[in-house]
Amino acid sequence: MEFSKPLEHRIPHLLSSAHARRLLLLSVPAVLFLLATLSHRLYSDGTWDGVPYTRPLAELNDKECAEGSPNISMPSQTTGRFHFVIAASKPNKHFCRALVSSTVNRYGPPVIAGWHGQGALDAAETHLAKVRAVSYYLDNLPPTANDDLFLLLDGYDVQLQLGPDVLIDRYYKAAALEDERVIQQLGPTLAEKVAGPLGRYIFFGADKICWPVDFTRPACWAVPEVPNMDSLAFGPKTDGDEAPYFRPRWLNSGTIMGPVREARAFFAATLNIINATWDAEFPFHESDQYYMAELWGLQETERINAQLHADPNAAHPRGPDGAKWPTLAVGGKHNHHVAVDYGSALFQTWAGYEQFVDWRPFPEPGFGRAIHQNVRDDPRFRPWVLRLAGDAIAAIDRIFRSTDDSSMGATSDELLARSEFGSNVVTRTVMPVYHCTGAKDALDTFYPRMWFYHHAQALVRSAVRHFKAGRAFAPRPVDGRLWYPAHPYPRAAAPDDGGAWADGSDGSGELSWVDFASMCKEHEADVFAVEMLG
Repeated sequence: MEFSKPLEHRIPHLLSSAHARRLLLLSVPAVLFLLATLSHRLYSDGTWDGVPYTRPLAELNDKECAEGSPNISMPSQTTGRFHFVIAASKPNKHFCRALVSSTVNRYGPPVIAGWHGQGALDAAETHLAKVRAVSYYLDNLPPTANDDLFLLLDGYDVQLQLGPDVLIDRYYKAAALEDERVIQQLGPTLAEKVAGPLGRYIFFGADKICWPVDFTRPACWAVPEVPNMDSLAFGPKTDGDEAPYFRPRWLNSGTIMGPVREARAFFAATLNIINATWDAEFPFHESDQYYMAELWGLQETERINAQLHADPNAAHPRGPDGAKWPTLAVGGKHNHHVAVDYGSALFQTWAGYEQFVDWRPFPEPGFGRAIHQNVRDDPRFRPWVLRLAGDAIAAIDRIFRSTDDSSMGATSDELLARSEFGSNVVTRTVMPVYHCTGAKDALDTFYPRMWFYHHAQALVRSAVRHFKAGRAFAPRPVDGRLWYPAHPYPRAAAPDDGGAWADGSDGSGELSWVDFASMCKEHEADVFAVEMLG
């Protein structure tokens, strides 16, 4: 898409909130520390099995597991592990809400990347600590983890609405759609050559602006147009002069999901581009999103080059006058499997979506709600019904059936009918993960309206019990595998301890359990409903 005037002039009301993004800083001493830190692994492949609480399969096969627990020591192709990572350095109410929302939706305990980080992993000293801490975690996973899935969330502006069973299933469906888009762009042979292996994408949340704003960057102009979203998707003003009506074309680095192998390589490449280009005088030298988007821009430039080599008349995105078209090194690696979740099947950003995303009940038969918003300004508009997704219904039903809390109602249907869910009336999705980009007051508005809010303490106990019994996220396989959290709850953890694993950024170099109370006791009034606190 081409623009007749700079984007800065088109989105002034969003720039201030965009500046509120958590930015990251790199220093020259930090680079030296990084090289020393990443030059060795915490554990070799041969010692991986012996590291406490780092390989859950051995833990879950222990005789102490509850009677009837499945023996999940099965061939790797039938077992998937889900590496759930939250980037955070210290607790606050928003972190604790993110943690509780993940626990009740049964993600298992997360690894907290950068927790009380020291040196080059200290977010107070270098805001690019997030990239290094996550890279450190991924580098210390063995090759046997390459086909596991990895989820990274920013810790201070994310809340989770649906569980990993929903997210994993939708990931593979989104990957199939991205395969189709790439093949349509490049053709099957070129797609596999330039973008392959297909199906192994690192999905990012979708932004309505390219941040930092500079449409001469390939990260802004060379990236794909939004598929399956027409020029009236947000009404007559779509892609005009106001950011809320832009289609969500650009990468947001606050929510990331993909296979471990590709994620590991991508974070290594991000560190490389930081080390090669970091400039203290550059206004956005602190932004992890800037560097990640730069890699995406190079990936898409390579694909455009491949298109034009095969067909000089091939249609492709075009930039404004003066757009940068970098010369790519022959034989260099530019395919990082980066993709964007345009349709909010996985992640829903907030900035620019204020008119189109809200929490509402679905009280009509079939768990529907009537939509009276005429987004397209169509004179022929008739109200229509948005239905709660079947995967969401099934996921919450599974949680309901294994939770002892009479206040939830007699049936899951009753709970669902009186609960509110966040949905997007343009993409017609009920999102698993809500990422509050822009103004943060929405976090306080929506959290008490989450379906689990009035039952969270009982749901935490239920979730801890579920995983201590060695159970998978869901009873049916996805991608041919039953999925389990990569890291278990410690057997000694209290029944209501929905804590997390610190990643070793504190200087210990080892995963260590952090109980919920030590992180979030002082924030309980912001996390749990008043009637639950006594």
